[in-house]
Formats: sequence, structure tokens, C-alpha cells
Amino acid sequence: MDKVKVLQMPLRNNRGGIAKYILENWRFIDRSKFTFDFITFEKQIDFSDELLADGCKIHNVSCLPSEDKKRFYSEIHAILDEGYDAIHLHTSQWSGTQLEEIAMERGIPNVIVHSHNITIAVPPEETERYYASRQLHESIKREFSASWRSYATNLCACSDMAARWLFGDELADSEVYVLKNAVDIANLSFNKAVREKYRKELSLQDSFVIGHVGRFDPQKNHEFVLRLFKETAKTLPSAHLLLIGGGAGFDETKALANEYGIASKVSFLGMRGDVAELMQSMDAFVLPSFFEGLPITLVEAQTAGLRCLASNAISLEAKIKPDTLFLPLEVSVWRDALLETARNGYDRVDAAAFVTAAGYSIRESVKVVEKLYRGLLKSEPGEIIKL
Repeated sequence: MDKVKVLQMPLRNNRGGIAKYILENWRFIDRSKFTFDFITFEKQIDFSDELLADGCKIHNVSCLPSEDKKRFYSEIHAILDEGYDAIHLHTSQWSGTQLEEIAMERGIPNVIVHSHNITIAVPPEETERYYASRQLHESIKREFSASWRSYATNLCACSDMAARWLFGDELADSEVYVLKNAVDIANLSFNKAVREKYRKELSLQDSFVIGHVGRFDPQKNHEFVLRLFKETAKTLPSAHLLLIGGGAGFDETKALANEYGIASKVSFLGMRGDVAELMQSMDAFVLPSFFEGLPITLVEAQTAGLRCLASNAISLEAKIKPDTLFLPLEVSVWRDALLETARNGYDRVDAAAFVTAAGYSIRESVKVVEKLYRGLLKSEPGEIIKL
């Protein structure tokens, strides 16, 4: 039997967010039956060698349709000439439907549009760009919702809120598959030996370690993380902050740590392939994002058994462990919660049962993804399917 060829778009040069979702599914999918190729708009993918060694192809598209429509169409058609059984389009907001239209016109059996966020990824303070992007999003959303079967065979979202953001309430209630951002429970579950090894390597044996994982982007609110840590360290001298990730705001955030006088207590670890192990070394995890579709890092941190503090702008759909807190973005509230955790501690029990019960096991969720790529999850109008 020929393998099902799946084209994933877009692949970004990081291991978080959408890229992490795609890569985790690639890790666990049945490779005797499925193969993945990728479209990227990036000039370089730092981990491309790993994918090429797995037999994947990475197709570089040189421009967006808004930049050069003719060249974009030519490059996409050349890629699709290789023959695909499914194309999985991951997005956070509407800026166009050209790729969806091409895929449907070419008769690709399964064209999947997947929502991964809940708002415009443009800072509101950039007023003109924000409102222009928002207006374009809402316009395309209305058009898409009115005739979505002309653009896709399946609609997916990482959460109910993400479904409503991209597709509207009517489709969210009737046509959208909610595919959870699942994780590898076995790799993330609390491991005391790994914890001790990493804390020793990082010289943090006697520290109260606060961690954050995410790209350095305004959405992730690193400025709040630094202010929170500064206030916490005033009362808790043993506090140490681990920041994992890369991005445009990396150097700016390092400079801010110096300005706050906390640089010696903050480790900027960059992009890492051992996030699961680093989470073992932490005592608490913070995620004060301004918005999220459904953050994989918060799922991972809870799976690792960590005490987690998250912004109340994040959907409660991401709550897995009973002791995970969703808080308003007030530094004093977060500081007090961290100090209480440091003072009283908590039982870092195996969270596997919570994660499995909530539907976040990748070994189970990938079976649903396999059905999706085979075209076995097509719904009829009015049929509500939540996975």
C-alpha cells in the first residue's frame, strides 16, 4: 500500500507553537503508512537535517501572494505537482485564502484548515496595522464561513475559542474538529533523577527555579515575567529564572534584565531540544501571555507535574491539573502565588492520569490525525464532532 502523502504548511524556524504541533505528530504517526513534506517561507530551518534524514521534503516558497502573486502561484503549483493526499494548513488569522483555493482546484482529497490562535498577532498599540489586519481577518472570515466547502474538506482548531475566532460560531458548533495540542506523557512525566542531573548541571541545586518557555514575541509578555521575577527575588533570594526560546525580542529582553538588575539570576537558554528535561529542573512555571490558542507549553508543564501560573486571558480549556492557577496580569498576585509555593511546597505527583483523562496524550490523538489524513473524519452538515 502506498503511503499517504501529507503536506504541512507553514514550517517555521522554531520548535514551538505550530511547528511543535506538526513535529510531535510526525514523531508519533505510523511512518509505514504516512509521510510528511513541508512548505516554509523561511530562508533557513535549523533542524532541517533531522527531517531530511527521515525522508521528508522541505519546499521553500520565496514569497507571499501579496508580494508576487504570479510567482507564488507558480511555486505552489510546482509543489502540488508532486502529488499529495492531504494538505494541512495551520493558521492563526485570515490574511488570504489563495492556498486553500489552489488545493481545492487541484483536487487534493483532504484540505485541512487548522486554527491555532484566538486573536490578531499584531500588538494593539500598532493601531493602524492592528485594525487593518483585524478588518481583513473579519472580512475573509465572513466569506469563508459562507462557503467553506469551496476552500476545505475539514476544519480543525486547537480549542473551542480558536474555532470561533477563525471560523465563527456557527461552524464552531457544527463542523469543527477540536484537535488538542497533545504531548508525549512518558517523556514529560516527573523524573527525580533527571531533575537532580539538570539542576546540578545548571548549578541550581539550592534554587527555587521559575521557568518560562516561549518565543521572544510581544504576545508572550516577557516584560511581565521579568517584573514578576524582580519582585519575587526581593523576598526570595534563592529564586532563579530560566527563559527558554528564541525570537526577535531576545536581545531586548536580555537588556531589560540588566536594566532591572536581575541578569545574574536569569538564564537565557535560547532554543533547546531538551525542554522536557529542563522542565524537570523547575519548581514553578509561568505563562503570562496576552493571548493563546491553546499553549502546548502549558500542557507540557502540567504534564511535568509543575505548579503552573497562567494568564486568565488563556482559555480554561488548557487547565489539566487542579492546582493550575489562571490569574489576572497583576505582578503582586503572581508574586504572592510564587512565594506561597516556595514557602509551602507542593506534591509533584505523576500527572499522567490527569493528562490522559483530559485527552492530551499524543499516542492517542495521533490516531485521530491519521483518520483525518485518510479522509475518514468528514462530517455531514449539522453533525457536531469534538475529538
